Amino acid sequence: MNKALDVVARTRMGHDETTKRYVEKRTADDLSPKEIRRILKRYIARSIYRQLQVIMA
Repeated sequence: MNKALDVVARTRMGHDETTKRYVEKRTADDLSPKEIRRILKRYIARSIYRQLQVIMA
């Protein structure tokens, strides 16, 4: 699961404009790429969890 989240986060960092802007903002706040990726993975995991809750309801 962690590897899948990492792939999604890295893909979004390279291709999604909203995520690119977020990465630029966080980089300006002196966060490392590793920390930014960790934050993105948590965001993606929460998003998937909420979507699964809707499907299972």
